[in-house]
Parts: sequence; C-alpha cells; structure tokens
Amino acid sequence: MFELFSFKFIGTTMVLAIILFVWILTRRRVVSTDVVHIVQSRKKTTSYGVGYAANVYYEWPSWIPLIGVNVRQLPITNFDLTIDAYPAYDKDRIPFLVDVKAFFRVVDANVAAARVESFGMLKEHLLGIVQGTVRSILAKSKLENIMEERSIYATQFTDSVKDNLKEWGIESVRNIELMDV
Repeated sequence: MFELFSFKFIGTTMVLAIILFVWILTRRRVVSTDVVHIVQSRKKTTSYGVGYAANVYYEWPSWIPLIGVNVRQLPITNFDLTIDAYPAYDKDRIPFLVDVKAFFRVVDANVAAARVESFGMLKEHLLGIVQGTVRSILAKSKLENIMEERSIYATQFTDSVKDNLKEWGIESVRNIELMDV
C-alpha cells in the first residue's frame, strides 16, 4: 500500500514538474529585429531588442508577486503618418484641404513607452502634434504662397515639431511633406 501511494506521489510530482518546466519555457520571449520590448518590473524598466543589452527575457504575468512584468512593444523601424484631406485656413481665413505625409522612428524607447500605452496611442498623439503644427504654420501664409512654395513649408513643419518629438522619444526621418493642397 505504501509503495503504491509513493509511486503515485512521485508520478504526480513528475507530471507537475514537467508541466511547470514547459510553462516556464513558454514565458521566454525572443525579440525580433524590428521592435523593442520595454519590460517594466517592480523595480526597473529595461529595453530588449537590437541595440540594447539583450534580446531575450521571460515575460512573467504581472499578477505574480516579485517577478511579474508589464511589456510594451514599439517598432524601431521607420513608420509613417498620413493625413488626408485635413481642413486648414490661410492668412485670410480661406478654407482648403491639405494632405500631409510624415515619417518617424523611435529613438528612445523608454521615453516613448513612458508616454503611451501602445503604438496606436503613440500614432494618435503624433497625429495631433503634426495637425496642430500644420494648422498654425499654414494660417500665417496666403494660399497662393502655400501652393507655390510647398518645399519651404515641409522644412517649417519639421523644424516646428522637432522639439516636441524629442519629448516623446521620437525623431522625424525626413521632412514632413505637404503632399497636396
């Protein structure tokens, strides 16, 4: 009787150990080359990916005391922001629509992750920044000048958002282009 109980106990323990081992292996994350994972533990925030200290970590559920983590993912590749048919006004309050295209990249993932919960939210905030800049710069010029000197406005848009982007851990890859008026 004692041997049967001992055999069942050892067998159950072995099965549970194997299940635990497999579960631990499923928590291992290898970060791909096009993203950065910002892992926030109880005491610190660490970035994983290309160009950082490591690209492998264990994603323990946040409900586990002491070792649980929260993870945010942000791309490190260039991404674009397109604004189609955005209503604007010129100096004389003449309404018109503009199409704007901007390209960005994350340069400081920790700063960007501290500001937003997701990449979608980051794009929404960048959209607001670019829209406000476009509106304020175009409102200082006449429509004729805007249509004739579009390249000048691309430089003005980019220079105007540069400081805001640094606060978000983002930089403009190239000039913010005024595609169509």
